[in-house]
Amino acid sequence: MNEQDIQKLIDTVDEKTNEKTDWNKVWAKKYPILETYRTFEGLNKYEENLEALVVLFQKEYGLSKTDAFLAIKDILARIYKEKH
Repeated sequence: MNEQDIQKLIDTVDEKTNEKTDWNKVWAKKYPILETYRTFEGLNKYEENLEALVVLFQKEYGLSKTDAFLAIKDILARIYKEKH
């Protein structure tokens, strides 16, 4: 499957389906950590720090909360890809 095929597949998922889909559960089939990490103790400190980072990024660049979150998520993905 190439990039164009993937884009076509993404385009076929309407917003209603997207909202009803538990994407975490779908991706957990490939990456089980996405289900198990939620049981780790002390997650709230990471959630609080990440939320603060999203808010800071949002304010600094004048973005919506969703756009700030997506940009930070993309930054993390790029860091991961560059380092691994």
